[in-house]
Amino acid sequence: MEPCVDAWSESLPLLTPRLALQPVGEADVSALATLGNDFEIAKHTARMPHPLTEAAVANWLGSHGPNKTALKVCRRSDGEILGQIGITRTEADRGDLGYWIGRDYWGEGIATEAAQAILDFAFAELAMDEVEASCRVTNPGSRRVIEKCGFQPRGHGLMHSVAVGGTVPIERYGLDRKTWRSLKTWAHA
Repeated sequence: MEPCVDAWSESLPLLTPRLALQPVGEADVSALATLGNDFEIAKHTARMPHPLTEAAVANWLGSHGPNKTALKVCRRSDGEILGQIGITRTEADRGDLGYWIGRDYWGEGIATEAAQAILDFAFAELAMDEVEASCRVTNPGSRRVIEKCGFQPRGHGLMHSVAVGGTVPIERYGLDRKTWRSLKTWAHA
């Protein structure tokens, strides 16, 4: 099975001071299933089942096509997988950000660092004009990641959560190219 990042893989891995974001491959199925098999993670996602089995991860990996990029979030120093992050192209110039980090690594800024890297990739390399993100209203950690990346509130809604087995309330956010560019400029001022 090939990594699920097709033509986009030419720019990978994405490197940050602490992380390497790399295509997910068949060899990662077991590690992702073990790390993500946690209801506290799954209940905040739309499509992650609980329990998370290797078969479910392999099925998810096999379902990725040319409009999706799914990357494993690894520590640069030793290659340990810390979570997963991805962008799904929803329109020609728009995408949707999704991520999860293993619970042992919460509160270390890993999700923010990974999200900033993949957003830079989405705007600079994939030529997206806007990226959307959402989080459950009961997930302040994810909300903080989204806010630290510069996303602006776009309202509330509902999403179906496979792990919860029903509909849950969410907050919606958006980040456009102009705002992203301004944030990058301000960071270097």
